[in-house]
Amino acid sequence: MMFVDVVGKPAFSGQDNITDYPSSEWGVRGFCRVCGSQLYWRYAGLDKYSMSAGTLDQQDHLVLDREIFIDDQPPFYKFTAGARRLTSEEAMAEYTAINPEQ
Repeated sequence: MMFVDVVGKPAFSGQDNITDYPSSEWGVRGFCRVCGSQLYWRYAGLDKYSMSAGTLDQQDHLVLDREIFIDDQPPFYKFTAGARRLTSEEAMAEYTAINPEQ
């Protein structure tokens, strides 16, 4: 699944059909109550979202800039866009820098 970082709370049509689930100490996932699709992941306590790219109406301007948790990816799952590739440890270190309380 491809995600897009968004700062600030995004606007959704059909907001009544979205529910949050606290998936960890530091993260919350948003889902559609109707179909179950995951819409975003959000840092707990912050307005910093990672949106599923498929939820966006306009996708032409998107650029793949990083892959995260590459040490957990299957061997065939590699992109060729020259994006930064972060291990689980590196990705969590970046998260800690954003939200040092965790």
